[in-house]
Amino acid sequence: MRTVVASASTALQAQSLMIIWLVRLDLADSIFLSTSLSDVVWDGKTWMGAGMVGSIDAVDDSSGERKGLRFTLSSVPSEYLSLAIAGGFRGKRVRVYEAICADTGGVLDAPLVWSGSLNQPIVEEGGGSGQISISAEHRGATFARPKPLRYTDGDQQRLYPGDKSMQFVVSQSNHVDIWPSAAFFRK
Repeated sequence: MRTVVASASTALQAQSLMIIWLVRLDLADSIFLSTSLSDVVWDGKTWMGAGMVGSIDAVDDSSGERKGLRFTLSSVPSEYLSLAIAGGFRGKRVRVYEAICADTGGVLDAPLVWSGSLNQPIVEEGGGSGQISISAEHRGATFARPKPLRYTDGDQQRLYPGDKSMQFVVSQSNHVDIWPSAAFFRK
């Protein structure tokens, strides 16, 4: 369950509001986009309106789900398509906020609803403009991956060269200790 500020809660009950998505792409310079038709100011930043040319897959925030999202920008001028191809998007952070806006256009509250990391964009070109689609993986998927490190001397040496703390782990784990029986001590 999400909590919202009191003014947003009042607007939700009065049903005199608009809900838009705010997307923050943390690239070399952060990019702030919104699904609104015009620019929106929130959190001290101007979120560019991409309402007619931008789209986002539906956010499924079910418990235990780690579904990815796809972001699409259409009608992109050809000169900007090369920037999408050359840009280092892979692994960069993306955040999606669900903004509750008053009928006057101001953002009342915008809780974070999805966070993840970007993959490489897919660029389609034709007729002087093109389309950029980029998928993103949910941040929870990172925790489900197996960890590449083991408690071995080789991994310890790779992380901390010269550290001998794991040198005898294998020999000690395979070692069988044989203790004398109680009769040995009764002599």
